[in-house]
Amino acid sequence: MRNTSDGIWKVNLILTDDSDQQLKDLTHHMRNGTSGATGWHRLGSLMTAMGQFDKAEEFYVSAFEMTPDNDLKELTHLHHKLGRIHDEKGDLEAALFHYKETLSIQLGDVPRDDPSLSLTYHTTGIGSVLMTQYDFDKASDHFQHSLSITLQNPNPDLLKIATIHSYMSEIFYEFKEFKNSLTSHQEALNARQKHLPPVHPLLVTTYNSIGLVHETTNGHLKALYFYEKTLNIEEKSLPSNHPTLVVVYHNMSEVLERLNRYQEAVKYQMHAVNIVRMAYEPDHQQLKQEENDFKKLQEKL
Repeated sequence: MRNTSDGIWKVNLILTDDSDQQLKDLTHHMRNGTSGATGWHRLGSLMTAMGQFDKAEEFYVSAFEMTPDNDLKELTHLHHKLGRIHDEKGDLEAALFHYKETLSIQLGDVPRDDPSLSLTYHTTGIGSVLMTQYDFDKASDHFQHSLSITLQNPNPDLLKIATIHSYMSEIFYEFKEFKNSLTSHQEALNARQKHLPPVHPLLVTTYNSIGLVHETTNGHLKALYFYEKTLNIEEKSLPSNHPTLVVVYHNMSEVLERLNRYQEAVKYQMHAVNIVRMAYEPDHQQLKQEENDFKKLQEKL
């Protein structure tokens, strides 16, 4: 998809294989996940799911500008969506502003321990921003509070609980409590395997994170197993140049290097470099890092 010089969007569609039941299930799930009250909402959700965060921001800002000041429910929703987008783009200050606006509006209507607040407290919310800012103690407090109020619901959202466990596993990882980290990841994985299509991106994230814990604890073959599961799903469900693939290509390269399988490591790192070259300017720090890692690997051949 690209914007032509006359402002018209040109979309190139690729037909998927209807016989692939896993992709059909994922498509159905993602279609439900990108629904919304208006076209702006649906487009924003779709662009976010595709990783097109700048375009998603444009749609949500447009919706925001058309929303009356007294429509608090809509403003809460839009602040949260904009917070998530800025979070994904790495603009933590803007993300935290929108998440706090979300929470501020909500606290005007409900008690602080109301289950509806847990979304702000955890997934791509205040806690995740605090984690990115390396304030793990405060982040942990937010996640614990989120888990507590979510469990108060008579019918708790198991996928929401899985997300909290996933974030808690990252906290344990940072505290070098690797056994607890794997336990929390397994809790998240169990719930997600029951409720999500087998090629869903959240399963990918979980497999990759479990692989990282095993790699950190020198379980390189176990790490490779989970990275391969990650890659198998992502190559089926994402465009070949999607930025998300950079992480697993880099991880595959790293663990293969530690297993002295340098030829394979170079291949995967080259994939990572090619994607980053398309996504960023030549002086971007991530591009420099990926290219530097590629050169170091080549020297080992």
